[in-house]
Amino acid sequence: MSMEYFGFIVDRFGKKYYFTKEQRTQLEHRLPSAQWDSHSYIAMYYKVNVDKVNKYWYTKEEGLIETQLNVSSSLTTIKLWTKTEAFKSIIKELL
Repeated sequence: MSMEYFGFIVDRFGKKYYFTKEQRTQLEHRLPSAQWDSHSYIAMYYKVNVDKVNKYWYTKEEGLIETQLNVSSSLTTIKLWTKTEAFKSIIKELL
């Protein structure tokens, strides 16, 4: 289940939305063509407005990539989250 990037979105309250390895595995049989790291797909699944979230990708090579900022939230908080052990464990399983 290796991929090139990890996609996630963040609402104006700082809540992060993404698919974990476990979710991807559990849902894979029902949604075989799911685009797990698509910002639109993540927003649709979690029923949030894709135009009212900030969109990010993370790659091993480049780190955090801001793809679209639609709401005010703390980029510093997001950058700090990408340095936590919790985030690193997510990335380790997926990238």
